[in-house]
Amino acid sequence: MPVRAYAAKSAKGKLEPFEYEPGPRGPEDVEVRVTHCGICHSDVAMIDNDWGWSRYPLVPGHEVIGTVAAVGSQVKYLAVGQRVGIGWSSGSCGHCEWCTRGKEMLCAEEKATIVGRHGGFASSVRSKWNYALPIPDALDSAAADMLAFSARHGIKAMIESFPMTEINKAVDHVRAGKARFRAVLVA
Repeated sequence: MPVRAYAAKSAKGKLEPFEYEPGPRGPEDVEVRVTHCGICHSDVAMIDNDWGWSRYPLVPGHEVIGTVAAVGSQVKYLAVGQRVGIGWSSGSCGHCEWCTRGKEMLCAEEKATIVGRHGGFASSVRSKWNYALPIPDALDSAAADMLAFSARHGIKAMIESFPMTEINKAVDHVRAGKARFRAVLVA
C-alpha cells in the first residue's frame, strides 16, 4: 500500500501531494501511522536545501507522533497500536564504538529521519524499533511532540496546530517566524 505524503520537488518548493512505495519492512523496523508531526526550522532548512544535502522529492517531518501499525520480526518492546514518537534519528548500526556508548548520533551509519529518506509529513513513516519511543497515554499527542522539541532545544515554544491539508501555510508560518518556532500538523 502506498504512503501518502507531502513532498517538496525542488529547493524552496511548495509541498505537494506525493505517494511512494516504502519497500519491504526490515526485521527491526516499525511502521508508524502518523497522527501528529512537528515542523521546525530544520524541516524548512531541508525543504530549502540550506545545508546543501537535501534530495528531492523531499518529505520532511522529523518530530513524529503516531501509533505502531506494523512491526518487523525482531522488534522488541513495541506492539501494534502503541503510541510512539520518532525524532531526528531513526536508526544506526547499533554495534560500533559510538552506538555501544549511547552516542548513536556519531555513528557513521546513523540514519536521520528526513535525510536521504522520507519523513513524517505522511500517512506513515518507518524507523528502527529502538528509535520509536513510547508516549504515555496521559500525554496529549500535540503536547508530546512539543515537550520533546522543547526539551531537546531548551526553549519554551508555543504550539500552533494546522490540519495536514494546510501544510504549506504551516511551513510558511515557521519560515517567517510567526509560529514561535513550532507548528504541529494534525493528520
